Amino acid sequence: MIRLDELEAQAQPQGAARSFMPETYMDVGHQIDSHRFWDVAELWSQEMLRHHSLMVRALAKAVVRDGLRLQSHVPAHVANDAQFCWGGELVGYVSRPGQPPSLLRTVALRHLEAIVEKAATPDRERLREEYVLKIDFRQWLLAQGLPLPTFWFSPAERHRVSGFVKPSFSP
Repeated sequence: MIRLDELEAQAQPQGAARSFMPETYMDVGHQIDSHRFWDVAELWSQEMLRHHSLMVRALAKAVVRDGLRLQSHVPAHVANDAQFCWGGELVGYVSRPGQPPSLLRTVALRHLEAIVEKAATPDRERLREEYVLKIDFRQWLLAQGLPLPTFWFSPAERHRVSGFVKPSFSP
């Protein structure tokens, strides 16, 4: 972990005024713009001290019913979206009217729906190509009144929204 106030102190001449912001830790994980669906569930379950399968089910429900956007590709990782295709069937999916669509593999969407509606066992292989963007996860968490997790959001980011957060989470 890099402590920003220590770096600032090293960069400033002696005797110069220092700005101090509480909890200014910068972790590498806070700089990542997207995570695979399964990785979000795993990291979040470790932080929340919940079983991994519960978090996969909570995230599946979030995608299918609550408006969390999930993508089968990350536009920033693809040089030219017009040429992007890996031979699989893709479908645009919107869980709530007025939202921008998610572009998902049909296999993944069917599996997410089965997890939510039929209590199917989550399968990592069927969800291997799906990504959650940090901005989409943040918007969903705030809409649900949930705290921003530490694995992905810095203390400063969490502090900015702390007035809008419920104290606990129950999947």
